[in-house]
Amino acid sequence: MRAVVMVVWLAVVIAAAHADDAFPGAISQVDKSVVTVKVRMVGGKERVASGFIVAPDGYIVTNSHVVGNSGKATVKFADGSELTGTVTARSSDADIALIKVERSHLPAVQFGSAKTLRKGQEVAALGAPLGLEHSATRGSVSNPQRERDGHRYIQIDVALNPGSSGGPLINSEGLVVGMNTMVAAGAEKVGFAIPAEEICKFLDGNKVAYSVSFGPAAAEEPSAGAKPAKEEPEPTEPEEGPGLPLSVLGTVVGVSLVVSLVMGVLAGSLAARAAVRRLAWQAAPRRPTGPPAGQQDDLSDIDIQLY
Repeated sequence: MRAVVMVVWLAVVIAAAHADDAFPGAISQVDKSVVTVKVRMVGGKERVASGFIVAPDGYIVTNSHVVGNSGKATVKFADGSELTGTVTARSSDADIALIKVERSHLPAVQFGSAKTLRKGQEVAALGAPLGLEHSATRGSVSNPQRERDGHRYIQIDVALNPGSSGGPLINSEGLVVGMNTMVAAGAEKVGFAIPAEEICKFLDGNKVAYSVSFGPAAAEEPSAGAKPAKEEPEPTEPEEGPGLPLSVLGTVVGVSLVVSLVMGVLAGSLAARAAVRRLAWQAAPRRPTGPPAGQQDDLSDIDIQLY
């Protein structure tokens, strides 16, 4: 009996060590696909943010709020080379933009399913926070299902900063499960990412062929442009925990929650002191504590602050 217990204990230790060791390799693998996106602003200043390659033939995604109304963006690759890209599509609603550069055989990411994420699962954010290119920060999933204006977000405790916007959020397998997008101002490590499924839906609409590793139960609809790679076990539904939605919490404590879009930094300014524009939402009336079974938390009643 003692021998059996020892074997089980060793197996657990080895599995934990393997999971911990997997992340550096996963980060190294995806980092080749991470780019720095530079956008020329009115007045000649340069905004710096992140993006990642989704197709070998020159397609790159970032946040829509990164490119703004610009039709062009400078893309800096992992090898240090730079190309001017054209913004070929954008969705302000989904906050996703597509950039096309004239280069082929680029190292593209592979998408995983955000629907399989669990609270406490380890993830990593890659990008250029404060203009520091090819940075990687590890953290965990705080809640895989937050909702705002009909869109789902992944809440994470990864430290995001101006410049992180548009960078990939990955799991320990090196699969992109989201795009880093915004943080709650005045709070520590309360960040949000757009789920991979939303990004893939956007790419499908723009007929971009990408690589995906969704299990058969992970995707609600087949991806027309996707190139399936491998199947994963069917996931179970995420466990709903007790507690207040963020909008209710803001009403209870009598303060408005502020969310900062991690939009980018002005080139040469590590202090990231950029001008801001506020879009205010009124706090919602108080609602019963704890969302009904199966309901996603609502993030619609918040103030947004843009860098």
